[in-house]
Order: sequence, then structure tokens, then C-alpha cells
Amino acid sequence: MGSTHSIYLQDYIAIMSAELNHHPRTAAFLIVMPNTPIFGRGARPKEADWGPGVSEARDGVTDSLKALAGSSRKRLVAIYSADSMGSKSRPLTVEMILVTSAATESDGSRGPNGTKPVSLFQLSPAWHREAIPQLVEANSRGNFRSFADSLVIFDRGNPDFNIEFRQHNTGAAFWDAVLASVCCGPLGSSEFACQVREWTLYDPGLALAVADIRARKSCKLPVFGYAGVTWQDFIHHHGGLHIVDNVKEALLAHLVHGVSQGAYPLPGLTPVLEVPESRGGSGAAPAPPSGFQHCCPRDSDLPLKQELYDFWSSSALKDQWAALVKEHDDKLNKSGVPHKARRAPETNTADLPGADAVAIPPQDGLPSTVLALKEVQHRQPHPHKPTPPSSCQIN
Repeated sequence: MGSTHSIYLQDYIAIMSAELNHHPRTAAFLIVMPNTPIFGRGARPKEADWGPGVSEARDGVTDSLKALAGSSRKRLVAIYSADSMGSKSRPLTVEMILVTSAATESDGSRGPNGTKPVSLFQLSPAWHREAIPQLVEANSRGNFRSFADSLVIFDRGNPDFNIEFRQHNTGAAFWDAVLASVCCGPLGSSEFACQVREWTLYDPGLALAVADIRARKSCKLPVFGYAGVTWQDFIHHHGGLHIVDNVKEALLAHLVHGVSQGAYPLPGLTPVLEVPESRGGSGAAPAPPSGFQHCCPRDSDLPLKQELYDFWSSSALKDQWAALVKEHDDKLNKSGVPHKARRAPETNTADLPGADAVAIPPQDGLPSTVLALKEVQHRQPHPHKPTPPSSCQIN
């Protein structure tokens, strides 16, 4: 959540208290410790008070969890793979706290007054080892986005530090390793079901991890489900709504790609990948794809059809059309020359071996002059160029 974690800390403590009291056996919370100062402190990365501000924020979370009645806590440490970490200054460790219910029940195997924890998550190897027993992968900077904006775009530069620090300790690979480590051992069975609830939803990392685990169908992990909840709109207008919409789009794109690549097999569905046709041995270009109404694709070009250009030039919008064409030419076509199809490079006949030349005598019925040859070419399609379709449609 970045620095806004401090605004909602007590709200989350209340949620944790209610869930642990109502579901002491099956409820657990995993808190990634903050990597920024509290909201309103005004510190920025690489400033002298940034480090003390982060320590103060972590102490505040720890003190609030200690005050949570009826809870047990374990500090977990995860270590990033050095190969996945692009930064030379970020620490390779990330600290988390696993919180469960402190309730116990009698256990006769431990004596007449013996007890054992009620929480299933205290059986997890991660709970006993106090660590994630495998290297985790750092989230790539190429995945950093401002998911609270109405339009998510790729920022080639350095995004705002609040946006960046919110996405340091996340990502599909990161959460895949964490979930698999916490829910393995005695909990690792496909006979169990685990509902993952993300109370601080900002990016699609955790949702993507659940989707990837579900696709593997491992018998050593429970069947995962997912639900994400954003915090209230405190700073950005409709920021929470934008986060939900953007995460849904990212998850849908991920699933569609997985299905098309065969990573997510669906019963009764055989994915068919459209492979573009290659040029034949004669060098003829493939026919333009169907579905275009206003353009005729040619290799990497997408020129307008001439009849459409003529129609707009003579319609009631001709002034606006002329202005649009001028604006386009000023930016992208300074020569002002209309589109012309690319021609293949001509072969220099001087480079051809003369010994292989063969003289072919003229035949009856063939054009005898250049003008006659041009007239025939206008009447008949070239044998090596398919006739363009008369109409296309844009989908």
C-alpha cells in the first residue's frame, strides 16, 4: 500500500480480530512489512530520514499486532534471487509476519493437561522455519504500473516512488513461491481448499499467482480461490474502482494468453493459433487479410482505399478532411507524396552470368510493343500478384 498503510492500519487490525475470533482454525493473515515511512511524514528515498521513517513504520505495525488479543505471530523472512534483482541498493530480504489465532484445544497425546494449537496454519513448515524455504523472484520493473489511474500505461522512466515501492514486494512469481511455501506440508493436499483474500489490492500479482497455481493442479497444494478488496478512495478520486478494473483486465489478458499457449487447458477447447502465411517460392505476397473495410493492408503499411479518400475529399467534411491530411503530412509524410506500394529491389542484369543467357524467339499472339504489353497488363491481373478484394470490413 505504500505510505497509505498507516491510514488504514487500525481498520485492518479490527478485520483481523473479527476473522480470527470467528474462524480460529482456518483463518490466517500474512502481512508484508512496510518499506516506506508512514503517510504524511514527507520523507523521500535517499534522504537522511527515509531509513528511520521506515523503521518507525514497521515498529508501528509490530506494536499494533502485539496488541491484537488472542493472536499468535511468527516473523517470516524471504530472500530474493540475486539474478532477478535489478537494483544494487535494495535489500535482498523481505520481512513478513504470519498471524494466526492463539486458541488451543486439549491433546491427550501431550499428557493429561496437554494442548495443541487450533490453527491449521501453525502446522505449516513456514511457521516452524520462520522463513520461505526457497528463493523468491523480484517483480520486474516492466510490470510497474499506476493501477489507480483510469488508464494504465507503461512508464519507460522512473515512476513516482509511491507507485514503485508499492510494487517492490509483489508479482506473480513472488506470491507463487510464498503461497506454495505457507500452504505446503500438512496443508498441502488437493483435498483442502484455501480462499486467498487480498485486503490491500493494488496490482494483479497475487491474483495471477493464484491463477498459475490453479493451472498446475498440484496434488501437494490446496485448491486456491481468490478475492481482492481495495482500500477506500482517500487520495485518488475513484482510485479503488480503477484498481479493480485494471486488475480484472490484467487477469483476463493473462488467462487468454495462457489458454492460447496451452498453459491453462480447458475441457473441450483446443486452442488454434493463427500463423501468418509465408511468401511462396514465387515471391508472391499473401492476400490481404479479410475484415478490412476502409484499408488495404500491404506488408507493414495500412493505406486507405482510394475511393474512401475521394469520398471524404468531396463530402461536406472536405475542409476538415483536408486539415486532417495536412496535419498528418506535416508530422509523418513531409514530402506530401501519397502512399505508394513498396517495390522489390531490381536486379542488375550486368551481374548476371552471360553464359547462362538463353535467347527465346517471339511467339504468335504475344504483344509486340511496350504499349500493347501495358494494355494487356491493365486488362489482366499479374500472375504473381493476387487481385485485392473489392470490399473489406473492419472488426
